[in-house]
This record gives sequence, C-alpha cells and structure tokens, in this order.
Amino acid sequence: MAVENRSIALRETARGLGCFSERFFAQLKLAMERVADLSSLDAMDILEEAGADLPAALIFKDEALRRFNDLAKIESDAVRYAGQLRAERFSLKVGLSCKYEPPVDLIPGHVLDSYARDLPGLLRQLDTKPLKGREDQWLDDRGVLNSLIAGLQTQRDPIIRHQCAAWLRRSSLSKVTEVQIPSQILKSRKLSALEVLAEIALNPAEDLLTCALVKSVLARDGFVLQLWKSRTEYIPLVYELLLAIDKRLFANKTSPGKQDWYLAG
Repeated sequence: MAVENRSIALRETARGLGCFSERFFAQLKLAMERVADLSSLDAMDILEEAGADLPAALIFKDEALRRFNDLAKIESDAVRYAGQLRAERFSLKVGLSCKYEPPVDLIPGHVLDSYARDLPGLLRQLDTKPLKGREDQWLDDRGVLNSLIAGLQTQRDPIIRHQCAAWLRRSSLSKVTEVQIPSQILKSRKLSALEVLAEIALNPAEDLLTCALVKSVLARDGFVLQLWKSRTEYIPLVYELLLAIDKRLFANKTSPGKQDWYLAG
C-alpha cells in the first residue's frame, strides 16, 4: 500500500542518515506545512517507528498531534476509522464517539472501465434518445449526463448501474445543470455534474451500491483535485477518496498566500 510505502521510505531515509536526527525531524515539520490534515496519519506512523526523544522530534510530535486531532473532527466514517487505528496504537483519546468499521472498498478503475460499452444501447435503456454526431462528445451533453446519473441511482439492474458509472467516469463532468432543492420545492441551484455526484456521495440516505459507484467514479486524481478546490463541504469526501486510492495532497507555494495543490502516492 502507498501509505506503508511512504512510511518505509521515510524510515529508510532516516537510517541512511544514521539515526532519526534533529535535521530529519525539522525537515518533517516543514513538510507538514505543505500537506493537508490527512497526512497526519502518516506522521503518526513515523512517530510510532521513531519515537520522540529529540527536541525537534517533540516539536514535530506536537504538530502531528494537533493536525491529527483536527482530522478526527472530519465527518467521515472512513477517515475516523483510519484515525481510530492510530489512536488505539498510541492510546490516544481524540473524541471518537463510537467504534468505526472499515469502509466499503471502491471499484477499481480498470474494472469499472470494462462496463463502458455500447453507449447508444445504454441510453435507449434509459429512455434517452442517442444524439447525432460523435459518441465521444455525447458525454459533454447535459441531457446524457442527467440520464446517466439518474440511471446510476434508480435502475434496478446493477449491471446497468455499473454501466452508467463507467460512462460517467469517462466524462469531464464539467457540464452545469440545475438541481432541485428537496426542502424547497420551488427552488433549484446550479451545479456541475461533478458536484451533483459529490452531493450524492455525501447523502446518507443513498444506498450502499449508489455510494460505492459514485465514489468509484470520483476516485480520479483530476476529480479529487477539483473537489478539493471547490467547497469546504467536500473535504470529508476528498479525504475518503484519497484514502481509497492511497494518495495524499501536497502543495507548492506559487506566490505569497497562494498554493498549487497536487496528488502523490
């Protein structure tokens, strides 16, 4: 796993220096300034291996624990499960109110892609008339996207639902559509298809298959970055997706007060 590989790489770096030195922990402290709170999980793994008997290590530990406690406040069962594992190893109390179970595995991209076949036939099954022109442009059509999203949520046949997810995964999901606000019948708001799927993924009323399919669609580097840069409400989902694909968020400072984020394993 990438998380384990990250920890191993850091441990090997430290051994190459001869020990977990003051400089090593000072560099780790600086690195924590360029990562999201989710990376506090990796910091805790490092502390478990290295201990914290050096002054710089104690400073790094304080920062790691601060970020770790912030992470425990994220409203995501998957994130809290990952935090729970570290908290148990360190005998920490981080305010978790119950025991969390491992999250449901997402569908690997290459498996989901295998369902992306016969788009015209799928649209006919969804009572949507295939468009004219090239098929590779259909996935940027608002009507096609709405049909695929609705099909993923409501079709009884799980194969059709998988096919809808597979084609959505191939779309840019950038087309904007109007979505009805359930609590306000006469009001709607405009969201991109990406945001519509994010809202579905965060809806606790959705069934397990719908959530798994939607999150499997969203588990792509480009989509995760867009959600991270979009709304703070999506942070729990972003962290959950990052855990699922074993990647983390890192930032480069492009100018004072501005950061350029990217994903890495």
